[in-house]
Amino acid sequence: MDEFPCTQCGLCCKQVGKVLQANFQDSFTTFLLSKFPYKAKEDGSCEMLKDNLCTVYEDRPLICNISLLAKAQGRDITEYYTESAQYCNELITNAGLDHKYFVYLE
Repeated sequence: MDEFPCTQCGLCCKQVGKVLQANFQDSFTTFLLSKFPYKAKEDGSCEMLKDNLCTVYEDRPLICNISLLAKAQGRDITEYYTESAQYCNELITNAGLDHKYFVYLE
């Protein structure tokens, strides 16, 4: 699998404010977040999120690119995708979104 099968629910982008304020044990994640170029809007969503889509998707920061982030961390891509899909599906469930947004790995 080359790309993570994002279903464009927008939940990760809607929580940028929380993520930017969180304390991470992982120094790499902390570093990447310190370089995050965008601000969170008043509702906590990324300022680059419009109509549930990222307006800078093709040039998004590394922290927003699951495939490149896995490679940068030297992680097994299948394992990283599995962890990310579980996290996505948890967010979707907790937000009460339709299950059509669930991430399924082939």
